[in-house]
Amino acid sequence: MLLVATRFFLLFFLTFSLFPNIVFLIRYNKRKERPPSIVVALSSHNKSAVVKLFINIMIRNFTILCKLNLKNISDNKLFSDSLASFCPSTAICPVCLAKGCLSYHASYSRDLIGMDKGSLFSLKVSIPRVICSSCRHTHAVLPDILIPYGSYSLTFILNVLKEYFKGSTTLISLCSKYQISPSTLYGWKKLFFIHKELWLGMLADSIEKPLKFLNGLFHLDSASVFTEAFFLQCSFSFMQLLPKTSFSHLP
Repeated sequence: MLLVATRFFLLFFLTFSLFPNIVFLIRYNKRKERPPSIVVALSSHNKSAVVKLFINIMIRNFTILCKLNLKNISDNKLFSDSLASFCPSTAICPVCLAKGCLSYHASYSRDLIGMDKGSLFSLKVSIPRVICSSCRHTHAVLPDILIPYGSYSLTFILNVLKEYFKGSTTLISLCSKYQISPSTLYGWKKLFFIHKELWLGMLADSIEKPLKFLNGLFHLDSASVFTEAFFLQCSFSFMQLLPKTSFSHLP
């Protein structure tokens, strides 16, 4: 009887003394089995990873933002003109770099919110997808008027920011005019400052005023040059909010 009681006591003691360690090992193993989420930071250390994630899934068509200062042209017209100018037979596949191997494959729809002669509009647009006969990868073709993973046009956002930095109207009036929330405007402002510093560098960024920088973008022939150069240098688009968890959804 004494032997049985001793064994029971030892078993009881070992079970409860080792229980926290057992729980830790189970949680640790589960944590190891979880697939890591993709979090992209704005740094040069993971630039090669960003290149693969963004350039390889889309083709940016930088052609028409030199018309950024022409307010009589609607964002929808800029979108249509850009797609009309895209020629798959002369484009280069971002994955295998083959030229002349792209052809139209499919399309998907997304929202476009922009301006037409000073008036706000929202509509569905069709984004073409091309496929490469060499590597069989597919890519979305995005005009530079569009920001990947967003609905508002680049010209719309830049016009809002330009008015905001001019300071000629109140925040409430500005948000009411463009039918956006203050949090949306502040989000664009924060992203603008991040990308501005990323492009200019910390020292030049501290000197260059936001409105002066924006006015430079609105110069007749500089907008497309800048947006393309920014994309090639940073591997994502100007004013593009990077997805934090997954790149599987369509740009």
